[in-house]
Amino acid sequence: MKLHFEPDLDYQQAFIEAVWGLFRDSAFADDVAKTNLAAILNQHGLQNVRSL
Repeated sequence: MKLHFEPDLDYQQAFIEAVWGLFRDSAFADDVAKTNLAAILNQHGLQNVRSL
């Protein structure tokens, strides 16, 4: 299944902004790897990235 989002539709934009990414700190080799993943996800529109 391929999803297509229209950013000009308010309800779809609200859904995109509500998506979160949660990761465990121990899953990363170091802080550089964690920062790189957060930056890549941010570039692709995932704004809410947190590590536990």
